[in-house]
Amino acid sequence: MRWLRELSGAMLAVMAFSVMAYATLLLGRHDWLEAALLGFVGLTSLGAATELLRPSVGE
Repeated sequence: MRWLRELSGAMLAVMAFSVMAYATLLLGRHDWLEAALLGFVGLTSLGAATELLRPSVGE
């Protein structure tokens, strides 16, 4: 089941980076509140992804 944890961590990291990219696109449209909320969601998702990937990468 180690591969499942690694796969879910990698998928969560990719999704977090895509949310962060979308948040930066919203900054171009001057939608500051939505960009800030999406940035927060992206950062917290990235933190969860690193916790999932920590045993396999080694720290």
